[in-house]
Amino acid sequence: MKDEIKSKLSTYVVGGIAGAVVVLIAGFWIGPLTTNGALADAVDVAIVEQQALFCAERGRADPTYVNGATFTELELAAKRDFATRFATFDGQDTAAGRSVATACREILEEV
Repeated sequence: MKDEIKSKLSTYVVGGIAGAVVVLIAGFWIGPLTTNGALADAVDVAIVEQQALFCAERGRADPTYVNGATFTELELAAKRDFATRFATFDGQDTAAGRSVATACREILEEV
């Protein structure tokens, strides 16, 4: 009876230790993979927001921009073209430029 209890107890102890090691290893490999993607996405969103603010200020400084109410009345293509002129920054890829232009257009439409 004692040998049977020792055998079961040693099995549980070894299983617990092995399970803890497996969980640590899995966490070590999976953890950074999931958080790095989220961090990169958050950084991309922050960059687009900041560049959109710069774009909006550059647009408001342009003599053809009157105010948000007048800008809102323009056709979508005209608003897009206006925002795209100021949404381009050095070292920026095309997809980010479109995101910045869209965000910039939304800021310029605010009254």
